[in-house]
Amino acid sequence: FQSPLFSSPFHTIPYTYRRCELISKKDIREFFIVLGTHTLLALIATFPLIINFNNAVVGGGDSVQNAWNFWWFQRALGNQTSPFFSGDIYWPDGVSLAFHTFSPLNNLAALFFQVGLGMNLVLTFNTIAIASFILTGASFYYLAKYLVHNSGAAIVASIIFTFSPIRMSRVHFGNLGVFSTMFIPLAVLFTHKALKTNKWKYFVLAAIFLAAMTWTLRDSAFGLGLFLLAIILIDAFRRTKRKPRFLGLLSFIVIAGLLSLPAVWPMISDYAQFQHRTHPIEAAKANNADLLGFFIPDRLMTSVRLGKRIMPVYFNFVSDIHSSYYGNPAEKTVFVGYVVILLVLFALVFSRNRDVYRWSVVGLFFLILALSPTLFICGKEMISHLPYEWFFYIPLINFGRNPSRLTLFMMTCLAILSGYGLATLEEKFPRHKKISLIFGVLIFCEFLTIPMSLDWRFSNIPSFYDSFAKHQAVNAILDVPVDLYGAQGPASSYMLYQTVHEYPIVGGYISREPEYIYWPLEHPFIHELRARLYNDTEPYNFSEDEISSAIIELQALNVSHVILHRDEVSESDFKIIREALASVLGQPFYEDDFLSTWEFSPQ
Repeated sequence: FQSPLFSSPFHTIPYTYRRCELISKKDIREFFIVLGTHTLLALIATFPLIINFNNAVVGGGDSVQNAWNFWWFQRALGNQTSPFFSGDIYWPDGVSLAFHTFSPLNNLAALFFQVGLGMNLVLTFNTIAIASFILTGASFYYLAKYLVHNSGAAIVASIIFTFSPIRMSRVHFGNLGVFSTMFIPLAVLFTHKALKTNKWKYFVLAAIFLAAMTWTLRDSAFGLGLFLLAIILIDAFRRTKRKPRFLGLLSFIVIAGLLSLPAVWPMISDYAQFQHRTHPIEAAKANNADLLGFFIPDRLMTSVRLGKRIMPVYFNFVSDIHSSYYGNPAEKTVFVGYVVILLVLFALVFSRNRDVYRWSVVGLFFLILALSPTLFICGKEMISHLPYEWFFYIPLINFGRNPSRLTLFMMTCLAILSGYGLATLEEKFPRHKKISLIFGVLIFCEFLTIPMSLDWRFSNIPSFYDSFAKHQAVNAILDVPVDLYGAQGPASSYMLYQTVHEYPIVGGYISREPEYIYWPLEHPFIHELRARLYNDTEPYNFSEDEISSAIIELQALNVSHVILHRDEVSESDFKIIREALASVLGQPFYEDDFLSTWEFSPQ
C-alpha cells in the first residue's frame, strides 16, 4: 500500500536522483565547451579589444549613442520618469525616444554591471558586447543540434551565424542592439519544438523569447516575428494528419503581445509625431542589400584587407564593386561566404532530411526582403515593387528603412542548412572525424574582420568636464557647431560628454527624430552656428543682423553655457566662430586647446 500520507521523505530520493541525472556530466561539459569556444572566438574576432578592454569600446560610429542609452536609462529610472522620453537632449523641448534604438534589456544589463558591480561605461559596454557573442553562439548551437542531431555540425552552424558578416558589420559600426541576437535562436528553437510536440510550455517559451527580442531591439523583433510566422505557415501546410493546436498558437500570440506591449506602446502613443518618417522608400533603397553583395566579400574582412598588399588586383576588384553599390555603404555587408554556399549546396543535393527545403524557402524569402523595394545589381536598378514595399502600408512597420539587416534571418537559414550539409558529409565520410573542425576553422577565418575598429573617444573626454560637472549654475549647454542630426556630425560626442557633466544639451543624435526638433535652425544666428554636414559646405560667415539677434535666440533656447569645440571645425572656421561668439558674449571664462566656454544669463 502506497500513500503520500504514510510515505517517508526518503522515498523521493530515487526520483529526485533520476531527475538530476537528466543533466549529466556530459551535458555540463558540453555546455562549458560551447561557452568557452565562443568566448575564445569572440575575443579573436574583436581583437585588439582584449588588450584595450578598459580604454576603448568595440566598434565605432553608433557606439557612443548606445553607451548614452545606458546613461540615460539609469538617469530616467533614478528620476522616476519614462526612459522613452528625454528632456536632456534637444533642449528645451526634449524628444520622444519611441522609435530610437533604445534596447531596454541591454540597458538593464548595463544597470546591473554599473550599479551592482561598479563597472565604468567602457567596461560595461565591452562586457555586454562580448556576452552577446557568447550567448548568441551558445543558443544557436542548441538550436542547430536539435535540428541536425550532430554536435560538430551544430558548433559550425553557430559559428556561421555568430560571426557572419552581416552581424560583424554591426559590431564594426557599434550597433549594440542590432548584434544583440541571443534571443533569436531560442525563439526559433522553442517555436519548432512547440509545432512538433504541441506542448504548451514551448509555446510559452517561444513567446517569452520573442518578447525578449522586442525588449532588446524592436526592428529585430519584427524580423523575428516574420521568421516565426514563416515557420508556422509552412508547418501548417505540411500537416496532413494532425491539426495544429490553435489554442497553443493563440496563447503564443497573446503572451508575446502582452509582454511586448510596454516596449511597443511608446511607438503607438507617439506615432503622430513621426508621420514624416513614414513611407521612407528612398531610405529603404539606400539601405538595401545589393544582390551581388551576397557573393562578393566585404571590404571590412581580413582577407580583403590582406589582398591590398598581397593581391592588389583582387582588392581593387572588390573595392570597385563595392563602390558601385547604390546608397549607404555601411548597409552592404551581406556576404554569405563561399564555404557556406558549398555546404548549403551539399545539403540541398545529398541530404535526405525534408526540412532542408523548408529552411531553403524561408531563407529565399528573407533574401528577397533584404533587397528592399527595388532589386539592385552592382548598383543598377533592375526590378521595382518587390515585397518589402508592402510594409510601407502597415502602421508602425512603415518606419522601417534598413532592409539589408533582414539578411540576419537569411543567415539563420543558411547556418542551419550548412549544419545539415556538414552532418550529411560526416555520414558519407565517417572515418574523417575532424571534418567539422576543418570547416569551422575555414568559415571563421573567411569571416574574420580583424583588426576590429575601436572607439577611443571614451578615453579622450576633455578633463574640463570633470570639474564642470560640479558647477551648480548650469541651466543647459549649447554645443557649437550645433548638430541636430548626428549620424555624420559631432552630436554623438556631445552626448558622450553629457554622461560626464550630466546637464541638458541642445543637440542630439537618435535613430528617428520628430520634425519639430529642428526649430532652433530657423533662427539666423543658431543656423549659422550649425555643423556643416552632408552636402552643406557653406563657409561660416556671420552678418550684422545675425549677430544682433544672437542674444534673443540664446534666450529662446534657455541655455546658460555655450561651448565651442575646436576639434570639430577647421582652424580658420574656429577663429570665425570664436570671434562671433566673443562679440556677443565677451571673452570665454574657460579656454584650452579643445574648448572655449562662455557663460550666458538667459534672463
